[in-house]
Amino acid sequence: MKNQINFWQEFAKQTNGTFKEGYSWRSDSNTIDYKNWKIIFDNYTLWSGKYSTQMTRVVAPITFTDNLNLKSIAKDLSGKLKNFLELRILRLVIQNLTKLLQLKAIMSLK
Repeated sequence: MKNQINFWQEFAKQTNGTFKEGYSWRSDSNTIDYKNWKIIFDNYTLWSGKYSTQMTRVVAPITFTDNLNLKSIAKDLSGKLKNFLELRILRLVIQNLTKLLQLKAIMSLK
């Protein structure tokens, strides 16, 4: 039987990366160091009920040197989004109420 070529192992050789053999449900992977970035290539299986799709995944972890406060950004953004949606709903209610009152006024004149 002919030996199969491991794609991630060959990719690691071509890119001077580090090959890591997979285990259990994790696939083989290749890690490349590029300009202070650690880029990881592997396969990922997306499951949805009874169907699955395998895709190539590229991961580049980010480390912040200062404290990044996403909570306040998300809170502020969600507040703005909530206010925007409430305003849109209020406008729709006012428009529909105005049409209803106009229709009622026309009906009462007949």
